[in-house]
Amino acid sequence: MAHVSGTVEGRAAETIRSVLVESGLRKSELCARAGVSRALLDDYLRGAKQPSLAQIERIVDAARMRLRLSLSPKPRPASQEFVAAVDLAEALSRGVFAPLAFPYGVWQKA
Repeated sequence: MAHVSGTVEGRAAETIRSVLVESGLRKSELCARAGVSRALLDDYLRGAKQPSLAQIERIVDAARMRLRLSLSPKPRPASQEFVAAVDLAEALSRGVFAPLAFPYGVWQKA
């Protein structure tokens, strides 16, 4: 069984692709079983439209598969200082010493 992580909305296309691969169904077969038009399924796969959780469950169920959801804590946002330190490390690794803006001032090569 394929493992898809992330938010439901953000991973809808990936989830539906996994359903197609894992089930071995053609798009037309999955659409007929789920009661979804081929155009709508293609929109979901392209990310042009986002299915509801109920719609994803219906598509998964039509493929005789089971959808499992789990909860996990959201990651904490990175501080400005951390982002600035990472930017500096990347710039130094590339040999770029142009003025770099930091929360506490501007650094540049002497």
